[in-house]
Amino acid sequence: MPIQTFSEQLRRRAGNMHMDYHLLRTDQPVDRMLGVYLSRRRR
Repeated sequence: MPIQTFSEQLRRRAGNMHMDYHLLRTDQPVDRMLGVYLSRRRR
C-alpha cells in the first residue's frame, strides 16, 4: 500500500473517531511542532 493511501486512511479513521490527525515532519524538532499544534487547538 502506498504511503499516501495509508496516511489518508489514518486521517479518515481519526476523523471518524473525532480525533485530531496532523502529519509531522521528522526533520523538525518535536517541541516546535507540538507548540504549533497546541496553538492551533487553542483557536
